[in-house]
Amino acid sequence: MHWILSIIWEGEIYILNPLPHPTQFPELENALARALKKFNVETGRGSNKIGKAKFLSGSPKQPGGHECAYVVMRYMKEIINDTKLTFAKKWLPKSRASYTEDELNEVRLEALHFIQDHV
Repeated sequence: MHWILSIIWEGEIYILNPLPHPTQFPELENALARALKKFNVETGRGSNKIGKAKFLSGSPKQPGGHECAYVVMRYMKEIINDTKLTFAKKWLPKSRASYTEDELNEVRLEALHFIQDHV
């Protein structure tokens, strides 16, 4: 299993994949496009034409082979804390950046505290 983050924002579909090499998810892309098209029709948002999903290849990558869940949680944390919601501009240009162990440990601890509080 592998975690990725899909975002529908202002009529666009963004996909953030923590794997260091490009990977396509055609079934997911098609399902998200159909859902967004149906939503636009049902809410009267006008055009039902949906563009291709945008892969934000500049999003930080997982440093090893098993941290994808924590990387996705880190993506969500950064997006939520970004009051200007600049994730698309920030992560669109291709980058080889990856999160440090300290950055991933921060979300690991937050997840652990959340679980402990609810057990």
